[in-house]
Amino acid sequence: MVDKGGFYEVKPSTMNNALTIKQAAELYELSVSGIYNLIKAGKLVALHQDGETLLSQSALESVLVGVCPVCGERFTKGNQRQRFCSQSCRQKANRSKPKGASR
Repeated sequence: MVDKGGFYEVKPSTMNNALTIKQAAELYELSVSGIYNLIKAGKLVALHQDGETLLSQSALESVLVGVCPVCGERFTKGNQRQRFCSQSCRQKANRSKPKGASR
């Protein structure tokens, strides 16, 4: 592998379960520029193979998919700080906190 400014050159058939930038954007309902921003921020590692930019699906899921601590459901994060799957779960969590408790 050769580092090329945040991207890596790989040999064919090195990655299984790889997605192109466009496939990842469609699957996780993000913009292509949003995926590139995650790469530039160092949250994802992109690989170049046969002229395409590829991302590991498991790496994408670890960054973009969360598990709600209230109901246990998996959800696609709207941003990196999102902790709950819905406003309802967020409200339930806030109601169960003792008064005066901080985050």
